[in-house]
Amino acid sequence: MIQQDRRRDKKRTIWNVSGLLSHHQIRALNRIESNGWQVFCVRTSLFQDPVIVVVNSEGDAFATLEYDGELNLNPDLTLRKEDLIAV
Repeated sequence: MIQQDRRRDKKRTIWNVSGLLSHHQIRALNRIESNGWQVFCVRTSLFQDPVIVVVNSEGDAFATLEYDGELNLNPDLTLRKEDLIAV
């Protein structure tokens, strides 16, 4: 589901994604990158672990990379229209 961004004057933060990934996520990311997937964004919430969102090469499928390295192809997340930009 895509929603309008309600944040005001909040700049996006550039993350060193590799510093946020577990060992399992790094291995899984290396594996799925060979199939055309790449990190799309990192969703952060106060007092919660970051959520790594990946996108396929066509840009029409999103998934989350779970802490244990599993790829969740049916994540329960909402992306804003402003998030849909090339990384």
